[in-house]
Formats: sequence, structure tokens, C-alpha cells
Amino acid sequence: MEGGIDMPEPTTILVGALLLGETAGFIQSYKTAKATKKAAAHATAAQAASNAENEKRMAEEQMRKESLARARAAASGLTGASVDVYLGALEQSNQEELDWLKQVGQTKVQATQMEGDLAYSQAMSNVFGSISSMASTGIKLLK
Repeated sequence: MEGGIDMPEPTTILVGALLLGETAGFIQSYKTAKATKKAAAHATAAQAASNAENEKRMAEEQMRKESLARARAAASGLTGASVDVYLGALEQSNQEELDWLKQVGQTKVQATQMEGDLAYSQAMSNVFGSISSMASTGIKLLK
């Protein structure tokens, strides 16, 4: 060297650039995996909140209908076993409908969680793929 800066060999520059690119890919894959997990948790929580709101609305509507049926029966002067049977059947039907809504809601939450888990697993697979690619590139360049 004559009074200048020592320049690295082109191979060294190439190796550094390739490994830097692989490292950037790994970092991005890892960030994506973390974001996917966070998004999945938010989606699951949002589904659970939506279910709870739907259940609350249905229960309120059912209570309103049952109260209205009782008030109509009382206002009409109807009493007796047939009114009691009707009101009991209405309450039972409403409870079955609410139970069904809860079950469907739980299934939706589980499905949302499973989708999130799958997306996270795929993202983590990309992370491990990036690690493998980094190692493979490094080994090839060292030969």
C-alpha cells in the first residue's frame, strides 16, 4: 500500500454484504413473528368482547320479551297453569338460545386463537429458515 487506505478484498466485502442481508432478513422475520403473536392475541380478545356484547344484548332482549309477556298476561287477567307453562317454556327457550350463542361464541374464540397460533408458527418457521439461510450462506462463503 502506498500512502492510502487498506481496502478489503472483494470477497470479504461480498461475504459481509451477504451476511448482513441474511441478518436483516432474520431480524425482519423475528419482528414479524412477534407482531403476528400480538395481533393474534388482540383478535382473540376482540372476538371474546364481541361475543360478550352479543350475549348481553340477547339476554336483555329476552328479559324484555319475558317481562312483556308477563305484563300482557297480567293485564289481560289470564292466570293459571297455561300462562305459567307458556312463561316457563319461553324462559327455557330463551335460555337454550343464549346457551347456543355462548357455545358458538366460544367456538369462534377458539378458531380465532387457532388461526393466530398457526400464523405465529408459520412466522417462527420463517425465523428458523432465516437462521438456517444465514448459516448456509456463511458456510458456502467460507469454503
